[in-house]
Amino acid sequence: MKLLSPLLALFLLTSFSQAIDPPEKLWERTHTNIEALFDIELVSSGGFICAGYDEVGNCIFRFNDDADLLWAAGSTYVWRAEDVDELPDGTFIATGANYATFDDAGDLWNSVLFIQKYDQSGNVIWTKTYSGENALDEGFNIMLLPDGGFAVCGKVNGVVGSAIGNAWILRTDANGDTLWTDIQGTHTVNFARGIEYDPVNDWIVVCIYGRTEELINRGPHLLYYSLDGE
Repeated sequence: MKLLSPLLALFLLTSFSQAIDPPEKLWERTHTNIEALFDIELVSSGGFICAGYDEVGNCIFRFNDDADLLWAAGSTYVWRAEDVDELPDGTFIATGANYATFDDAGDLWNSVLFIQKYDQSGNVIWTKTYSGENALDEGFNIMLLPDGGFAVCGKVNGVVGSAIGNAWILRTDANGDTLWTDIQGTHTVNFARGIEYDPVNDWIVVCIYGRTEELINRGPHLLYYSLDGE
């Protein structure tokens, strides 16, 4: 028993030290021309698609399996994409914030939520923007729906220099035209960060952080919508 205890202690110490050792990094790539990346998705034909931004208006970035940049896409005045998805036909859809107006000093005064669709080579097929009035608005997540339209969540009525805003949920058709929208939460910190379609119940689920009339203290909560916005 006296011999067993030191052996057991040595085994536990060795196991613990191995458990906290960091994993070996397989490889790493850097791209100094890209300012930031916020989302990454596998592409069916191989490689990755990422959402983010650079200094020249690109907001999605296509990489091969070795993380070589194949192409970057966006359009004039695009600020940043927060989420990008590949669609069944191999095209891509992204949402984020699009520059709208600037103050006299050239600083961002307000922005609008955008959806942008791209072909397989990164050419812009169409761009749609959605905005509150004189606000800082942004899209955070986009989801393809069974009818080919999209469900989007984000923030509306934001204030520059603060986290104030309302959670914003939008439903569009396949061309990005608005079918319905909903604004949730008090005018404090509210963000609709995640959105998913539940095929079992045929509804849209939205993940929100913020305040509501019932939720006095800020916190996470879920909202459920029918495809008709109920």
